[in-house]
Amino acid sequence: MNTLSTTSCITSLINTVTNLVNDWSYDGKATDQTKPPKAQRYWMGLERSLKSAGFVVLGAGFFSVVLRHVDLHEKVLKVGLKKEDSAAAYTAWCRINQGRAGVPAVYETKRTAGCYVVVLDELFPIDTDNLKEWRGFRAAAAGVHGREWSNDTKCPHLEALQSQAF
Repeated sequence: MNTLSTTSCITSLINTVTNLVNDWSYDGKATDQTKPPKAQRYWMGLERSLKSAGFVVLGAGFFSVVLRHVDLHEKVLKVGLKKEDSAAAYTAWCRINQGRAGVPAVYETKRTAGCYVVVLDELFPIDTDNLKEWRGFRAAAAGVHGREWSNDTKCPHLEALQSQAF
């Protein structure tokens, strides 16, 4: 796929998602800020509409959902439904720090009345049991933090690297 067709595909998919979210959420007015996306009153209808448009829901957090579409190879759409989300600041940080290890590539963003959409590379979990670099990280972290790290230890610096939906 050439750059022009990729760009127009991304734009088309973003517009489809934002139109669906804005329709189902009444431009965000129906979004309860105290509930995650999948607990919104309109979620089941929105999810059916997204699936009908070819999207697959990969996961969801408190603020957003991550979608994949067959026409968007190796990229996903992070769709935020909450106004009190720090994703805008994080997205700006990612753009400034493109190319650094663990920083997702951001290809496109759009904000509307009812949501925001960020297009980024699809990220995958790290197999920490078999990853040589992880063992090196654990050793380095032990030196910095003064304790040994295991796969069960919570590390705020690594959690961002391991999550699919930043």
